[in-house]
Amino acid sequence: VASRPLVAIGGLDLEGGCRAIEAGAAAVAVIGALRRPTLEDVRAQAIALARAFEAAAAPLSLDEVCRRIPVLDPALLAEVARW
Repeated sequence: VASRPLVAIGGLDLEGGCRAIEAGAAAVAVIGALRRPTLEDVRAQAIALARAFEAAAAPLSLDEVCRRIPVLDPALLAEVARW
């Protein structure tokens, strides 16, 4: 059993998919989020989702990690990052 979700499935939209990826999911299923009235709208939504998920998967800068985890000393976080 993995310590993090491998695939997040069920009721995910752009925001929920990004949160799942940020939490460590390797993939997300967003079938409902792609339902749109026209093929062009589906394509535009798919592109928006892909861009958002790519951004969610990007590593955080040390400054951002320090902002999100303010209880740890930045020097300690930098040392951990080098491991």
